[in-house]
This record gives sequence, structure tokens and C-alpha cells, in this order.
Amino acid sequence: APPKDFDKWARICEHVMAHYLEGWADGFHHKITYWEIWNEPDYYIGGNWQGTPDEFYRLYSTTAAHLKARFPYVKIGGYGHASGLYTAVGCQNPFHGPDDPMDKDKWQEEFFLDFLRYMADRKIPFDFFTWHGYGPTKHNKQVAPWIRARLDEVGFTDTELHLNEWNTCWREFGTAHHSAEIAGNMIALQHGCVDVCCIYDMRNWNAPFCPLFHPITQKPIHGYYSMVAFNQLYQLGNQVETQCDTEAASHYKFCIWSPVQRSAEWEYEKNTKSDICPGQYRKHKVSQRIVVEQFQLARSSVCSCCKFIIEHVRFLSADFGSNFSL
Repeated sequence: APPKDFDKWARICEHVMAHYLEGWADGFHHKITYWEIWNEPDYYIGGNWQGTPDEFYRLYSTTAAHLKARFPYVKIGGYGHASGLYTAVGCQNPFHGPDDPMDKDKWQEEFFLDFLRYMADRKIPFDFFTWHGYGPTKHNKQVAPWIRARLDEVGFTDTELHLNEWNTCWREFGTAHHSAEIAGNMIALQHGCVDVCCIYDMRNWNAPFCPLFHPITQKPIHGYYSMVAFNQLYQLGNQVETQCDTEAASHYKFCIWSPVQRSAEWEYEKNTKSDICPGQYRKHKVSQRIVVEQFQLARSSVCSCCKFIIEHVRFLSADFGSNFSL
């Protein structure tokens, strides 16, 4: 049930923060910037919030205003939206089948829009908005700008966007395609309006929601090497801009350098279970220090590119100090 006294609950939150930020009650002096209020209050009726939507709006506004006044040097936000807002942009909710009723998704969308209006009308501090997404990369790319537009419409133009719980195509945990989606999502979000993205999660016993480690052996699996590859690209510091003169297809180019010359062949696997990488079989040969490849896919070039990255991790695994095979 909601707290009986919202002001008292806000003061309790203040003391928790003071303990970790300012050493109160034999505490600490950690430099924690982001503080999120609640988690998934819109997980439909009977979920993480047992009160009404209006009661949650009042709790959030009371707490955010109090904490921002007490700790002006931190950022206060929330609320950990649950569904991903996929149906708002015409995409299917990854947790629902095509025959499931749409009332839950519509209710969550209205919860989000009413929340924004409530905060904007009362000028409540709103430093960042958090939401969760478990759909494929191409759907996350559509949701993020939709959320950005809704925030801007009510005046929250400086509010950051945090996709602080995501795991694209999580049911494919431990597969090459899941690894490709992880890399694709990071690349897509980097070029979009998302400020922070946090994969869910890093607990090595929490399969399938830990995409990086095997729950029994606790050794790295496919998704881990997407992180390694992305970090390798990040360390290079620059990207090559590409443009496409048609909306029907996209083009991506990658330049990857290896200190050791290698030569290898591989095939893409045909994926008939998903519309993310509908794909054809393709063979490519790598025999240069600098490799430049261009891929064109009518529906999802991002995943194709990420498979390209992952295959290079396979052949350059010695440079990362690990053995890796798909």
C-alpha cells in the first residue's frame, strides 16, 4: 500500500541519501549523482504500486521536490516505466503475444502521459526519466524519440533519457543473435537521444536476465563479447559517417584494425524465428589489416553490422586475451 504520510516518506528518503552522500549516521561520502524514485509503478494493477495512479503522482511530486531542495547538487528522477511503450509507436510489446489484449499497454501509456502533465503543471523537478525495454533494437530506436517528444511537449526539454533496464531479445539468451542485438542496441542508442543505457543485469546467476555470463560456469558468453567489441570501437574514438539516399535500406560501414594479419571465412546463419535478421546466407573473406565492409539489409542493417563486429571478435580474440567461438 502507499505510505500513509508522503511527507514522512520523503524525509526517510532524505536520511537514506544523507547516509550515503554526507556521512550521516556513520555513513559514507559517495559521489552518487542519480537517484531514482520507485520502480515500475505502472506494472499494471497489483504490481509494484498498490495505490492509484494519482496517489503515485502525489508521492513522486512530494518526494522529488523535497529531495531536490535538500540535495540540489544531485539529480532526481524516475519512475522506471515497465512496458517499454512499444505499442505507442505501433510495435508489439515483447512480453505480450499478438492475440493479447491491448488494454494493459494503453493503461501504461496513459499513466506515463498523465504523470508528465501532473509534474509539468506543478513545476516539479524532473532531472531524468527512466524506462525499461526488452524489445529488439529496431523497436527501441522508435520508442526513444517518441518519449523525447512527449517530454519536450510539456516543457521537460532538459530532462535526460535513461533506458536503465534493457536486454534486447532476452529470450535468446546465450545466442549469437542475442549478442548481435546487444551490440546493435548500443550503437543505435549512441546515435539517438538516449543519455544513459544500463543493461539488465550483471548478476551471474540471474539467467536469462544476465546476458553476459553463464549462470552455472559463470564464464563469459556471447553477449559479453559484444561489450568487448563495443569498447574496442569506443577506444578508437572516431566513427566514419555514412549516408543513404533511400529510406528502404540503410548502410553501415566499419573500419576494424588488427595488429595481426588474419584470414578466415564465415557464413551468416539464416534466422527464421525473428524478423530482426531475416537474412540471406552470405560469405565474406578477411585478409587485410584494415577491413572495410558495407552491408545492406532492407529491414535491419544494425544487426547485420553487429554480426560483422562479433565475427571479428572471433578472429581477433587473441588480442582480447580470450578464446571465443560462435
